[in-house]
Amino acid sequence: MDFRFNVIASTVFGLLGCGLIIAGARSFNRVGTTVNPLKPETTTTLVRDGIYHYSRNPIYLGLAIILLSWGIYLSHLLSLIFVIAFVVYMNHFQIQPEERMLHKLFGACFDRYKLQVRRWL
Repeated sequence: MDFRFNVIASTVFGLLGCGLIIAGARSFNRVGTTVNPLKPETTTTLVRDGIYHYSRNPIYLGLAIILLSWGIYLSHLLSLIFVIAFVVYMNHFQIQPEERMLHKLFGACFDRYKLQVRRWL
């Protein structure tokens, strides 16, 4: 790949990823609920508006896109393995436990949200 293309494309994807992370965190802060992924049980509000209308996990999606942008910058196909590994890891070890807790806290309201909005995109 052309170096200039790599820099431009990786910058665009990197900024997109950062934008998703910021939008997700701001949505949490606006309603006064936790952003801490290690303590989902402290969640006080199920956020469904803003960026969460399009993705249930915009912060994790943003992180995955930043990893993708780094891979584009490096111009190495193997770097896609890191993106795939990140998504698999996050699904299994972070998102599924969070979703179990959200179901426990918000019940049918969370179940409806899961049916309406995809996990990633």
